[in-house]
Parts: sequence; structure tokens; C-alpha cells
Amino acid sequence: WKDMAKAPPIRLISGEIDTSVIQTWSKLDAAARTKFEVSKTPARPQDQKLWFVQVAQPLTTETRASLQRHLGIELSHYIPENTYIMSGNSEFPAKAEEHPAVRWVGLRHPITKLQQCLQDPQGVLPSEDGTVALYAVLTPKSIFPSRLSAKELENSWMAEGAPASSISAVSEDKMIAHASAENARDLALWLGGHSEVDYVEVKQKMTLRTTGGGHGLRRPVQASQAM
Repeated sequence: WKDMAKAPPIRLISGEIDTSVIQTWSKLDAAARTKFEVSKTPARPQDQKLWFVQVAQPLTTETRASLQRHLGIELSHYIPENTYIMSGNSEFPAKAEEHPAVRWVGLRHPITKLQQCLQDPQGVLPSEDGTVALYAVLTPKSIFPSRLSAKELENSWMAEGAPASSISAVSEDKMIAHASAENARDLALWLGGHSEVDYVEVKQKMTLRTTGGGHGLRRPVQASQAM
């Protein structure tokens, strides 16, 4: 790990990540699993995972080009502060950290994808007849090109044994899943454990909030706009 002094946080709708403190996700994972008393594995093992890559400062044109060549990936999904979301296998973090512009690399843990009300085990979730409906907004294909479509995921997840009474595609990039109020948080964490999922939130009776790209990001801004 590189010098984390005065590292700015990563700002998500689900909360902020203090990169000067979090240097490993193993403790966070243990805490999340204890907090939610999760009995089911959140997701199957995957070759491609999502990673936060935070750079030391806003990239110049030259540094940006250099980092893209180094990683072999276009930097397209920027979030505050100085961070990009990218997909890669288990060797990706070590590769990214070799570049001098990179100050921190971290796995996008499932809990970072959950709406804040889903992170509170004591919170009351809106339900109808004891059933909670969750929206799972899928990761943009600009980040995860090999991502399956919502309809393909519908079939795959039910066959996989999702802790849900039903899962169905709402659109090309959105799913809806139903579970009992008791199991809703387990389901949310299970959904968040998939790289295909960007953000999980409770379906409200009013219209669903939209943010133009992915719900997990505060405001998905193209890197070219942010820089």
C-alpha cells in the first residue's frame, strides 16, 4: 500500500469510504456478515470483480493515457474523489498498484452497493403483506462488458438458488426481486455480491430515483467531464 496520508474519501450514495483507514476488505466482510447474520454466501466465485482505483490527484492527459495503457482498460466511470470503477480478475489490484499515479485499490464490497436503509439491521423496510421488493440496478456495460442481460440474469440467479421468492427483469439494466421482510437484507447483500449489480435499493410506492447511469454512484460523471 502507498502513503495514505490525507487520502480523500470515495463518495457513494451508500456512504463514504475512508481510504486512509480501509486497507483491506476482509475485516469489513466479517463485520458485514456478522451485522446481517448472513447464512447464505452472497455470491458465487467470479473471475471478474469490480474494483475502486483511486489516483493520487486528478489525471493529466498524459498520465491518464499512461494508466490506460498500463491497465489495458479505458477509464470511463469516474466518482469523487479521484476514483474510477473498473472490472478485473484477482491479479488486477497488484497490476494497478504498479502504476505511480495509483494510490489505492479496493474491492467493491457488496455492502458498498446497498441503500443506507438496507445497511441498518434494526431499520424498518417498507413492505406489502410482509414482502419487500428490491431493485437491483445493473453495472453499466462500459465497466463490465461481459455482463449478462437482465433477462439472462433472471434465469441464472433463480437457478443459482437466490434467497428470493421471485426475480425478474424490469428493463435491460434493472431487476426486481422479492423476499420476506425478514430475509430482505440477506437478499440485498446476496445481490450486491454479484459483479453484475451496481446498486440495490428498496422499491418505493413513488417513482424510483434515477441518476442517469448507475445508482451506486453519487452522480456518474464521465471522467472527461470530471477532469
